Amino acid sequence: MRGTTFGSPTRAGSKSSGKEDWARIWFGQLARFHRVDQPESWQFTQQHVIEFLRSRLKSGMPAWKRVRIVEGLIEYRNRVRRSQTPRLEPVRAKLQEIALREKYPDVGGTIEEIAGKVDPRDPDIIQQMQRTMRLQRKQLNTEKAYLKWVRRFMRERCLKTAGDFAGIGSADVESFLTDLAVDGDVAQSTQEQAFYSLLFLFEHVLKRDLGTINAIRSNKAKRIPTVMSQAEVGSKAGAAWASRISSLLGSGSSGRGSIQTPTQSFSSNSSSSSDHSGSRYSASPACTAC
Repeated sequence: MRGTTFGSPTRAGSKSSGKEDWARIWFGQLARFHRVDQPESWQFTQQHVIEFLRSRLKSGMPAWKRVRIVEGLIEYRNRVRRSQTPRLEPVRAKLQEIALREKYPDVGGTIEEIAGKVDPRDPDIIQQMQRTMRLQRKQLNTEKAYLKWVRRFMRERCLKTAGDFAGIGSADVESFLTDLAVDGDVAQSTQEQAFYSLLFLFEHVLKRDLGTINAIRSNKAKRIPTVMSQAEVGSKAGAAWASRISSLLGSGSSGRGSIQTPTQSFSSNSSSSSDHSGSRYSASPACTAC
């Protein structure tokens, strides 16, 4: 294992920089709308944001674009102001619901019927994460993978409800990811999937900034099997049958019946693989929290 970290440059990169740029742009437009002379020191409120959004609605802006405005202002609040106020997450959730109804105007009923129902027996934090991912139109495979890691994290720290996460922070995530690399011996891509699962949980469900994660990174490469060429497959198969025929002829069986050689041919698509990398750590199946 090598000691590289999940530091903010590694985690964020150009994507995070782009998000912060848009955050500053939307904050600038919000300040200009309210004719603020010194925006750097201006303490904007939820009501300021709502009034700005209403003006955008009157200009014909669809709900999904207004969601992007709120997300940009949340980004500005978290990363530039480094604050938890104003609380804009309820505004974003309402706009996401409106955006879904705009996208599916013929679908009636509740938001659950649009985004898909969740299992009421699951922990409340799992239900919240499922709804959030579905409102953001995440792929089903992504939802399953992320929930698997969140369940595992909860099980290993004996977390049962969203309230139990009050005392959980970056140190717990860092320890969990380090254990995966050191004790679990997982591939780097597996460790990264676990990281992004927990990052999504903290930022989009718990509405908290996870901060810098200085976990030991896995340097185990993804397992790639050795694949034999068509000529190698044919050579090995031919040698095996030749050895068998020689053995049968040598035992005196030539006069007592016919020896049938294989009739199938090896096409260009036929191949055989040999894996020499040994066993690989596999994540335990998802289960409910302890």
